[in-house]
Amino acid sequence: MTSPTPAPDRHANHWNILESSSLIVWSPSFAVPADAAVLHAWEQQLFAAGERYGVLRVERFDDIGYDRARDGYIGDFAAAHPDLPPEFYVFPAGFILGAGWERLTLATRLAFVVGDDWYQPGDRIEEEWFSSIYDLSDRAKIPTDQTSPPITIYADVEEDTDPRRIIVDIGLWTDIFFPWNPPDTRRQPVRIDNRLLAERNGRRLNAFLADVRAATLAANGTWEAPNKLGADPRRFDEDGIEFEGPRQDSR
Repeated sequence: MTSPTPAPDRHANHWNILESSSLIVWSPSFAVPADAAVLHAWEQQLFAAGERYGVLRVERFDDIGYDRARDGYIGDFAAAHPDLPPEFYVFPAGFILGAGWERLTLATRLAFVVGDDWYQPGDRIEEEWFSSIYDLSDRAKIPTDQTSPPITIYADVEEDTDPRRIIVDIGLWTDIFFPWNPPDTRRQPVRIDNRLLAERNGRRLNAFLADVRAATLAANGTWEAPNKLGADPRRFDEDGIEFEGPRQDSR
């Protein structure tokens, strides 16, 4: 039996930025027509889990005049303004996620290595809230022009099912949550060791996904896991990111 590789002593940002075509997505969904009270309660549980674990919070939603710095937690604002945003298509009034993530300012708390030069090891790990991958990459010295949030959440309607379904995609735009990642443009073997950061970022993400999944099933929704990535070193299932077991390099 092979023993797991010990975690590295030096700190490095062994993670990558993902493109829209390669997002890793978990998808709760609900049959249409959805009960408005059930959908609102589920959304409130999602917001609460996001806050609790530092995985997802809404900073701004200009369409309904919400600003976290002024108005506080989004769940309290939503409860006080149950008609905002107004009803739209199959989404009931007050269902914030139906507006689309592009109109929300979302943020995620992430641990990263403070970088002094591109892709080089650093001397300390810090944690900050980020609403843009670009800001994270600038602090960590991982080059990108991507400006999306680290995690997006987007509600849409699946029209080709009977009944139709409201499907909510929880998408990762970075693999900073995973213990093992592909090297991308780095001149390294087929995997890079990101366990130091994954122990913080990935564990929090898994706790968030567990709570949202439980709330989804309790609301008679369904929960869809991401597609597997073949030989890719990143491993995940319906419960979130897999941490257990050694990952052997292949050369």
